[in-house]
Amino acid sequence: MEKIRPEQYLKREKPKERTEGIKIPEKEWRTLEIIAQRVGGDFGMEVKLGRPGKGSFFNPEDCSITFDPLHIKENPEKAKFIAGHEGAHRRITLHPKELGLSQKEIEELYSQIGFGYLQNSIEDPAVNTWMEKRFPGLKPYVEKIYDEQLKEENVVLSTPEVQRIALQWGYWPKFAQYGSEIIRDWYQKRFSKKLDPAVKKALERTIEYARKSISAIPDPQKSVQDKKEIIVIAQKRFEINTEDIWPEVKKLVEMDLKTEQSRQMLKDFRKMQKELGRKRKEMEEAKARGDTEKQEELQKEVEELEGQLDPFNGLPEDVKKELQEQIDKAVKETSEKLNKEIEEKQKQIERAKEKQEGLNKEIKDLEEKLKEASGKEKEELERQLQEKKTEKLAQEMKQKQSEQELKDIQNTLEQIQSGQEMPYPEDKLSEKTKQELEKLFQKLPHSKKEEYRQKAQRELEDFEDAVNKELEGKLNKDKPESHKERREREKKERITEKVREKEKAERKEIEKKLEEIRREKMTEYDKAYEEVSDIINSLYTRLKRFFLPERHPKWRKGYSSGQRLDLEKAMQAEADPRYLEKIWERKTIPSKKNYLFSILVDLSASMNDYGKDPTKLKETFKTVVILSEVLDKLGIDFEVIGFSTAFLNDVKKYKNFSGKFGRLTQEDRKRMVEILHDVKSNAFTPTSTATAYASKELQKQAKQIGSKYNFLINLTDGKPNRTSIEDPEEQRKTKEAIEEAQGLGQKLIGIGIGKPDQIYYVKDFYKASIIEEDVKKLPEAFADLLEDMIRHPEKY
Repeated sequence: MEKIRPEQYLKREKPKERTEGIKIPEKEWRTLEIIAQRVGGDFGMEVKLGRPGKGSFFNPEDCSITFDPLHIKENPEKAKFIAGHEGAHRRITLHPKELGLSQKEIEELYSQIGFGYLQNSIEDPAVNTWMEKRFPGLKPYVEKIYDEQLKEENVVLSTPEVQRIALQWGYWPKFAQYGSEIIRDWYQKRFSKKLDPAVKKALERTIEYARKSISAIPDPQKSVQDKKEIIVIAQKRFEINTEDIWPEVKKLVEMDLKTEQSRQMLKDFRKMQKELGRKRKEMEEAKARGDTEKQEELQKEVEELEGQLDPFNGLPEDVKKELQEQIDKAVKETSEKLNKEIEEKQKQIERAKEKQEGLNKEIKDLEEKLKEASGKEKEELERQLQEKKTEKLAQEMKQKQSEQELKDIQNTLEQIQSGQEMPYPEDKLSEKTKQELEKLFQKLPHSKKEEYRQKAQRELEDFEDAVNKELEGKLNKDKPESHKERREREKKERITEKVREKEKAERKEIEKKLEEIRREKMTEYDKAYEEVSDIINSLYTRLKRFFLPERHPKWRKGYSSGQRLDLEKAMQAEADPRYLEKIWERKTIPSKKNYLFSILVDLSASMNDYGKDPTKLKETFKTVVILSEVLDKLGIDFEVIGFSTAFLNDVKKYKNFSGKFGRLTQEDRKRMVEILHDVKSNAFTPTSTATAYASKELQKQAKQIGSKYNFLINLTDGKPNRTSIEDPEEQRKTKEAIEEAQGLGQKLIGIGIGKPDQIYYVKDFYKASIIEEDVKKLPEAFADLLEDMIRHPEKY
């Protein structure tokens, strides 16, 4: 338990903000400052004196409180309560993140109407309880505030702004009634005598949980408040509120939404009725003037309005009559109440003006007396003059406040009288009428129902934001966002997303156009490459392991010194010293071997099915592209030779050996496209000539660069022939050419592109052969074959 005594603290300089002609006693100002700092546990918090008439406000950014000196003068007890109450919020009220909630959980919970208000309705009494017990000297200020706020039955704790909203609606939302009754129970230990049945039921079911939650506060007797304890207990309050109380309050919110939907619907129908009456009157006037065109135009509008009013007109007559009477009565009573408030405000303004006139006269008199006064008389006159000026400022502030309130009340009255707003006395309606309204709502088109739901949702969200302003801790910088803030954030996010989608669509359109331009400029080689680029990368990854061994260093045994001991040889050396020269291993980088490839491409007439189907030729061309690009990436030199009897000497070169390893030029690629256009309808398959020619070229290049690993690949779809499908002589010569090439150490591979039952004879000519109809499956088979040929050359 702590007592707040200003005299126990060292004095410091007054704030730089100076008041205009209003002096707040040093002790009184210091008391406010100490209350806020001491209760809030933050001695860095500033309590400032603002300018007279500019209002008191809280700045969560720098956690400061600015008091209007006129407020302190007029109601010093309230100023002390505010300083203590907000300080207590700062001390024990935590942001949901500090309670362990994720951002997603916070958004899901606090986006629900009434959830934040419920938390605040429990938090306020809990904060006050902790403050009273820790600082009992502040209890009288708490009592004075709540005695005033709860002096009337069924009052909902709110601001004039919120009260005007409820007046426009003709009802107080049930969830707001519930929250105020929780606060009344905390302070008065009872509920209002006459309660809404649904609110009463919710209170009876949850009040014990609410009392338990309110009493869950950090130990106020501890000299040092433990942050961990504050978090644990705040989590307990939040858990009780959310799990045990919220389900019942949520039911009240759902009722409120239904009520507001009905109000929005009836307000719309009343507007239509007024509009219909106005249009009918205009139509009669047009008829009287003989304005047929205008009359026809208005007739259409009347018929449209009558159609929109059909659902309402379909209600039973007694229900329509009851609605008309009760709503008219509510409008009349509300208007009368607002008119009385307008009269009272006008009187307040007049009284304030009269007092100011009297004070002006007194001030002038005192100023005249001061001219001739001296000594103590002068000091006394100065004091009186200061008091009168302060009183005049207070009256000016009251006048301004009353004028603003008058303007707001007049605006509210105008909205109700014009039909823009409509009080809805649901509690005065019979059960039959309520049921008929529910049926009417359900009969509306889906779009209309959704429109009313959204309007109801927004109205109640704004209402909750308004009531939460009074209850939430003002000095807590990190607060859950309000419904309005959430809507604004979501709106910005939607706008940002639309901009992003538009930019994305524009970018896609540009990319599409660029792609079209690119494809227009693409050669047939480029198009084939695009189709098989994944296959190229996959085959390269497989082949580089044994074509580029320097990238995969291996441990080699049998050295007299090295980095790693060969345990097997070391054990042998114990028995036989001769092994001592061979017990070490070294990690060696193998030297790169030179490879050469010659690629033969069958361009006989059957490759495009004698002009009927180019599929096989296109697939073969893709294979050429795959092999060419992979060999180029591996840095292996190669040549590409087409063969058919249509060529001079049966062969045509599309790419020569480069003389350096793997330099595939754009000119080579451009020349290889000719493969697709070099098949003639009367061309046969001179495999023997092509093999002998390619073998000779391969051997010549191998001698130049010293290559011992030379491969000759034949991409073909048919048996060797020069004059007909069956040509035994050409087949014999082909076998001789293959044997001669093998005799030179060259490795020959036959690749049959087509259906296995049609090109099975490839296996008859080549020990190393692949038959594949689907070019996509070729790389894996080719890689397996090449690896086996390199590892086990004796087999081939």
